[in-house]
Amino acid sequence: MIFILLMFTKGIRDGAWNSYCQALTEMVPYIAWYDHSNYLKSLTVYIACMKQLPEQVEKEFLNNGAFAVLRSQQEFAQVDPDHAQE
Repeated sequence: MIFILLMFTKGIRDGAWNSYCQALTEMVPYIAWYDHSNYLKSLTVYIACMKQLPEQVEKEFLNNGAFAVLRSQQEFAQVDPDHAQE
């Protein structure tokens, strides 16, 4: 599980869409195991929606890491949009 969380964090910080999506998908069994049903429902819907993105949006996510917010010009400094609002 720790490797999955590290891959998730690295995916966001690097803007690596494939790594981010893979980590989310690999988290699902653990969330089910620990009986977090609200998170499980939301995460499965989120993953399904992310697999149906329009081609142009997916291209931006893959090539430019546009799913995360770059708060400075440093490498490995992107954050998810929820944390960028704080």
